[in-house]
Amino acid sequence: MDKETAWDEVILRLEAIIGIKKVYEGFRDLESIPDANKPCIMVEPDGTEVIEENYDEAGGNYALEQLNLMVWVLFVIWEKDIQVTGKVGISGVFDWEKAVKDKLTSAPINLNNKVDKVRFGDGIYLRSVGETTKGIVRLIQLEVGLLGKYTT
Repeated sequence: MDKETAWDEVILRLEAIIGIKKVYEGFRDLESIPDANKPCIMVEPDGTEVIEENYDEAGGNYALEQLNLMVWVLFVIWEKDIQVTGKVGISGVFDWEKAVKDKLTSAPINLNNKVDKVRFGDGIYLRSVGETTKGIVRLIQLEVGLLGKYTT
């Protein structure tokens, strides 16, 4: 798996989600993101882990490696009763989570064959603590794992 190629495909797909105004490559201070750029997504590499290695056996010189990403969807919602489930024309927390998952697993599958598998870990739903005059800021944090074969 070429990590840079897989990363580029993730960014391209997330940029194609209808309604997303900006995809940030790397974490940004939430206070620095203007409302004009919301809804937006931030993607941050979170680490890699070797799932299986096969360097010493005959015929095998590879490792299965998972690149872990954190994906945050940040949006502002004015109608408090639909923050979670949304309604036609206004996305809630579950809608944005589904949009990210659908886009990362849509055809051509496996990020256009750039990885062997896309996995999803935990999801966390957060909200702004204080009330603002323009609505509640919501944040979805998703763990995404990109499994691929690393060969030498």
